[in-house]
Amino acid sequence: MLEMFLEDKDIPYGRYFDYIEYMWSLRDEPNILLVFFEDLINDPVSSIHRVNEFMGTERSAELVENIASATHFDKMKEKKFSEPRPELKQQFSLLANNSQKQLENIHQKIYRKGKIGDWKNHLTVAENEKFDEFLAKWPLSREIPFTYC
Repeated sequence: MLEMFLEDKDIPYGRYFDYIEYMWSLRDEPNILLVFFEDLINDPVSSIHRVNEFMGTERSAELVENIASATHFDKMKEKKFSEPRPELKQQFSLLANNSQKQLENIHQKIYRKGKIGDWKNHLTVAENEKFDEFLAKWPLSREIPFTYC
């Protein structure tokens, strides 16, 4: 799977690194705000405040705090959002040839752990070394502020 990810072998929705490169090239456009998952996890209030400023919505600091609290991963997972809406199930069924059992448990795929660094639980040492080799050769790896935790 990692080789497919790194070497662009038959990826249904396109190569991840092509997407990253394209979005990074737009980072200075006035209508683009790049938000990193790691920043949302480490400092959700600041991240939401950045979105607030970018959108020009002028929401209060109290509302930004409330949004950060309400959208905390654990709260979203435990609430009604853990059972996806019927239209979401339908969209997932169109994306892949999912069995009914897979569709019933789709919320487990949408809400995984909400943690940074879960890759450590999925990659072997050899796979991690292969990924590091790839990143060492990828020019943008020195420009983009990746957080690996």
